[in-house]
Amino acid sequence: MRFYSEEEYLLQKQSSERSMWASSVRAATGNRKHQFWEPQLSPPALLHHVIVILMSPRRAVSLGTVSRSASCFEVSQIRVVQPRCDYVTRHSKSASKGAQYLLLRAETYNDLGDAIKDCDLSVAFTRWIPSGRSIPSYDLPALMRHPTMQTLIKQPVDNCKGASEECSVAEAPQVFSTAPGANSESDHKSQQGVDESPCKVRDVKVALVFGREELGMSDEEVETCDIACSIPIGRLQESLSLSHAVSIALSGIYAQRLEFVSQGGADDGLGYKATSAANLADGYDASMGIEV
Repeated sequence: MRFYSEEEYLLQKQSSERSMWASSVRAATGNRKHQFWEPQLSPPALLHHVIVILMSPRRAVSLGTVSRSASCFEVSQIRVVQPRCDYVTRHSKSASKGAQYLLLRAETYNDLGDAIKDCDLSVAFTRWIPSGRSIPSYDLPALMRHPTMQTLIKQPVDNCKGASEECSVAEAPQVFSTAPGANSESDHKSQQGVDESPCKVRDVKVALVFGREELGMSDEEVETCDIACSIPIGRLQESLSLSHAVSIALSGIYAQRLEFVSQGGADDGLGYKATSAANLADGYDASMGIEV
């Protein structure tokens, strides 16, 4: 058997436009002190208010591949609950492919409840819903129609990035909640005319929770979340790999968010789309909003 070589690939005629675009994207994250660096995107990251939470990952490389997936869809936060390994290693850094800034700044929690307490909606991704339990279960299309997801998808991209940090869950209005009567305090404030400046309406946060590589999430962990979601797969495998599940979930949210932003006109949506090498000049990718 003769193996295909890298030299043969390099001899093939490549699109100069594609090469320029790829080089620009790689340069954006390729030579940075990732522990202190954060992408400065203009317009802002589309999924800044989506948080990926991993339950007790066993392999460091899993954190690396998930970091890459999260970076692909402009997610800004990864949280790890009770990790079973030192996840910042040479292998995980290599697997992150330019998303080391997410890997190095991932936050660690001892309890799932603490990891999701500042989120308006927490979604447990699992194939198995505990029998006899009442946790609402969704497929991916139904999840996209959930009121809180729709609020996330349709919230303005130019909102203050720090709005969620400045307003705590207790003091800011909850746009939607799965718990009965959870909005009573904010409703009371509205009726009394309480001024909640500078955050009149706080951006919602959504947590996507994924289980262990070989075991998934326990029944108790699933029930800790607000709702559950199942990604349909065929009969020949028990489950998807962790990074693939994360990618599928984020891709659906990102696509709808991008579609909503693009409906506002060319100026609103163009900044999120890589169209051609004409967008690239002097080391600046205008289509991605990344300075290099």
